Amino acid sequence: MDITLDQVKSFLDSDPEGQKFIQSVTDAKVTQGIKTWQTNNLENLLTQRLEQEISKRYPAETEEQKRLRALEQELANEKQTRIRAELHSRAVTEATKKGLPTGILDHFIGADEDQTAQNIAKLEAVWKSEVQREVEARFAAGGRAPVVTRPDDQQRTFTREGIARMSQEEHNRLWPEISKALAEGRVK
Repeated sequence: MDITLDQVKSFLDSDPEGQKFIQSVTDAKVTQGIKTWQTNNLENLLTQRLEQEISKRYPAETEEQKRLRALEQELANEKQTRIRAELHSRAVTEATKKGLPTGILDHFIGADEDQTAQNIAKLEAVWKSEVQREVEARFAAGGRAPVVTRPDDQQRTFTREGIARMSQEEHNRLWPEISKALAEGRVK
């Protein structure tokens, strides 16, 4: 017995079993088609919708807004340049007063005047200690001990044992300070 196309169509259209079968095949094909469409198109569609929503909430800048933003940026840059030039000028003045090299000051200019002053103070401390170390090294290389001079506000302290151990030359050289310390009762 041969089955014809018309018999199959009639079975699928009229018989409840045939309708269930054709419905399950149709559902499987539709589900597969939906999955294929989602794989191929859903990500692009979501990206487009997201971009539309973002542009709706945060509209793009107009030409006027772009120019205004550029001018504000330019003004901020010029202000920063002016502040830096003022700080550089003050730093050069301060460094010159303190006898520091001015060629390297660009590396010590901070964000504000206080930070620049702190940086210059650090430079001064390091610079002076290095100069003193070099002076002492050169004196030592020449065979002499450097003479340490004291500012007027600092007074040398002496002990009786220290005075006794001094050479005659050292005793003669320091006699004005020793006699002053003895008179003031500062010898221990």
